[in-house]
Amino acid sequence: MIQRIQSLWLLLASLISGALFISPLYKYDVPGLNGIGSGGTHFLEATKFYPLLIVAAIMTLLPLIAIFLFKERKKQKAMAIAAIFACMSFI
Repeated sequence: MIQRIQSLWLLLASLISGALFISPLYKYDVPGLNGIGSGGTHFLEATKFYPLLIVAAIMTLLPLIAIFLFKERKKQKAMAIAAIFACMSFI
């Protein structure tokens, strides 16, 4: 049973970070390029760029780990702060 509201926020943060694996980060068009099937549209995805993939995985896993540290509040806070820094490094 979820005892604290921060567990819900951490779960939400993990779910939103996990969406990086299934959605493109950026879509851009290259004018004058009409490739077969692409139509000149390209996508930047976290799964195709390894440094972003590693940071996205850390951003997803840290809040999940922090949820299960509910008895050790200081460690949970440290994990949440580390997840915030991972999000900042992703940007």
